[in-house]
Amino acid sequence: VLAELGILGGVAMLASVVVALRAGVRAWRSASTLRERHLISAGWAASVGFGIHNLFDLAAWTPYVSLLGLLALMLMTAPPVPVAYPARRGRIMAWAAALVALVLMLTGIYSYTHYARYDAILKQGREQGQRLEAAAELEALIAADPRQPVYRWTQGILYGMMAHSTQDAALAQRALERFSEAGELGMDSAVLRLNQAALAAQIGDLEAASGHLERMLAYAPESITMVLNAALAAERWGLDETARMLWAHLLQIDGVEDASIGLLPEVAESQVADEFTLPPLFE
Repeated sequence: VLAELGILGGVAMLASVVVALRAGVRAWRSASTLRERHLISAGWAASVGFGIHNLFDLAAWTPYVSLLGLLALMLMTAPPVPVAYPARRGRIMAWAAALVALVLMLTGIYSYTHYARYDAILKQGREQGQRLEAAAELEALIAADPRQPVYRWTQGILYGMMAHSTQDAALAQRALERFSEAGELGMDSAVLRLNQAALAAQIGDLEAASGHLERMLAYAPESITMVLNAALAAERWGLDETARMLWAHLLQIDGVEDASIGLLPEVAESQVADEFTLPPLFE
């Protein structure tokens, strides 16, 4: 909600939850028979379950699922006996709700224009000959939403792919800068560090490349695939000490004995790997 509708959307969601909970408590207290309490309890259970489910899934996008959620909420909050509210209070609440809904709708439309533009840029970036143009197009989105790290991340990916295909050091440096900016805005990760390591190695900054690989290890210490790739990359770049450190860590990860890494041609050709005792392929 915060990502799509901002602070106002978050406040509206919190207010909606508070209002629904208060209405549910009032409905429960107004119930006078066991049957009414059973119905309201069912509404509570369904509404809470629906809310928890939607923390992990977007099932509410489906219309009939949304309808079921609304029905559960109505069952939870509707008092068994109708309650009359003052007409003036009802009008104020209705106008306030309509105003908030209008503002949120306009906010959603504004966010959607950014998303639509970003989606178009991603499609443009699929074509190798259009990647630099696509990266340049992202500057307008960055200017409109400078705290959104994914735009800078995507620029880094586009510049990085072009730097790899053309071996252009200037593009590699530009990609490094964009990845650094994305990391500072909250997107630092093992994948980002691996990309930065490769770019740093491309421009000859092996010390920085080693530092990025060590930072990657802090983010994904249990990932056999990522640590293995990092160890092989470090050896390719001449960072044998870093490669040894990564291999030593790799062989301590739970499950590495079942990964059959010895079957990989890259591992068979690795001189650093030969210094270690790899898990046997068959026991």
